[in-house]
Amino acid sequence: MTSLYVISLCPDHLPIYTDGSKSETRVACVATANRLLIQVRLPDSASIFSAELLAIYEVLTLLECAAPQKYTILYNRGFDLVILWCPSHIGVVGNERADLLAKEALSFTACDVRIPAFDFNSVAYSFYRDKWQALWSLEQNNKLHSVQPIIKKLTNSSREDRRKEIVLARARIGHTHLTHGYLLRRELPPFCVHCQCPLTVKHILIECVDFYLHRQRYFDVLSIKRLFEEVAP
Repeated sequence: MTSLYVISLCPDHLPIYTDGSKSETRVACVATANRLLIQVRLPDSASIFSAELLAIYEVLTLLECAAPQKYTILYNRGFDLVILWCPSHIGVVGNERADLLAKEALSFTACDVRIPAFDFNSVAYSFYRDKWQALWSLEQNNKLHSVQPIIKKLTNSSREDRRKEIVLARARIGHTHLTHGYLLRRELPPFCVHCQCPLTVKHILIECVDFYLHRQRYFDVLSIKRLFEEVAP
C-alpha cells in the first residue's frame, strides 16, 4: 500500500511530512505541512534514526496543543492519526520539500537534545579505529604492514573449505612450514638457493627470479599487498 494511496483514502486528513538528513558531520530533521515548519539540528553524534524519530516526536508534541483535526504523519493507523512511511524521490511534493528542508537544517546551530547512547557507537568506533590506524602506520618494519597497511575487513579471506582458509591465512601472514618449520626443528633459517637470501613467502611469491615465469603465468603484481587484494586464490 503506497503512501499516495493511503492519503487518497484519508482526504480529510492533513498530511504532515517528516524527514531526517545526515551529512558527514551534521544531523538534522524537519516536519512540514501547509502552515507548519519545524526544523531542528541535532547533536553531530546523533544517528539518522534519531533524527527521523525526533521529527515525529516534535509533531506529536505540537499536535497535543493543536486544534482538533485528523492528521497523517508520513513517515499504524488509528482513528484520527495515521503514521506512514513515505519512500523518497518518487514525486510526492510534500515529501520532496521535507527532504530539502531537512538538508537546510544541517546549517542550523545544534540543539541541546538528548540522544540515545547507541548513537555514539559510530563515533567511538571511528575514534578508536583512527587511533589504531595511527599506531599501525608506524609499524613500517612489521612484515604484516606490507600485507595490510590499512585496517579494514578482509573481504577475500573467508572460504567454505576450512583447509583453503588456513592456507590463505598462513600465506598472508607469512608463516608456513616451508619458511618457519626450522623453528620447530631448531635449525637455521632456510635460504633461497638461487637468490642466496632468506626464504620467505614474500620472496617466493614476489621476488624470486626462479619463479618469474610462474608469476607471469598466474598473476602479474609487484607487491604482496596487491597480490592478496587483487588476485583470486
